[in-house]
Amino acid sequence: MSIFIVFFHAYTSVQIYDYWKDLPVYRGVARFFSLQIGEMGVPVFFLISGYLFFGKYQQTWMYYKSKMQKRFYSLFVPYIFWNAFIIAAYYVAESIPTIQTLFNEGGKLVHDFDLHDFLFAFWSHKGGNPILTQMWFVRDLLLLVICAPIIYLLARYAKFVAIFCFGLIWFVKWEVPNWESGLLFFFIGACFSIYGKSITEEVRKIAPFLFILTPLLLLADFLLSGTTTGFYVHRTLIFVGVFLLLL
Repeated sequence: MSIFIVFFHAYTSVQIYDYWKDLPVYRGVARFFSLQIGEMGVPVFFLISGYLFFGKYQQTWMYYKSKMQKRFYSLFVPYIFWNAFIIAAYYVAESIPTIQTLFNEGGKLVHDFDLHDFLFAFWSHKGGNPILTQMWFVRDLLLLVICAPIIYLLARYAKFVAIFCFGLIWFVKWEVPNWESGLLFFFIGACFSIYGKSITEEVRKIAPFLFILTPLLLLADFLLSGTTTGFYVHRTLIFVGVFLLLL
């Protein structure tokens, strides 16, 4: 799945070269690898995370405490360390006049941060992301595992209502749906695990449907790109494609 994340981010990195992004062949290939199959990577990671977290889950304080202790070292500590490392690296880099502007992107220098800025650098520094942007996934995953007791209750007593509500929020989000994607697919993965269902076995039951529908959605998404209808086709493609990748 990691290669899908690379594909997704490769799209924006090449957009700085006008020669490439104006080529029809490049636009078509880049859209397929980055904006179609590449965008499926993050939802798959969230779905698998939810499935694994709720494996043999027990709704007790002792079990929850044990889970949180493990996630403290596997998620929280790395999250704090790497964001702190980047803050320190920025501080050092900003001390060198010739490269200072390369690190703050015209924004506030780390040298000028107050307590509020330092705290928000770990949470929502730029565009709703921590200062080390890539760690948004870990941040959202932390929040989801902390909310495990609530997720468990929703999965047990309001599964379909929750999936509909979370899915609707994700489906209509015009920007890249980061936390919305995490909430929906982590919850779906949790439901599979809580009800003792194997994801791959359940998905195999609808495999013929997925193999027929996915290519049709890929084509429709390409042809309707840039339209309102195309946006919803694209969301449908991502949702269907996530399960195809789990076969």
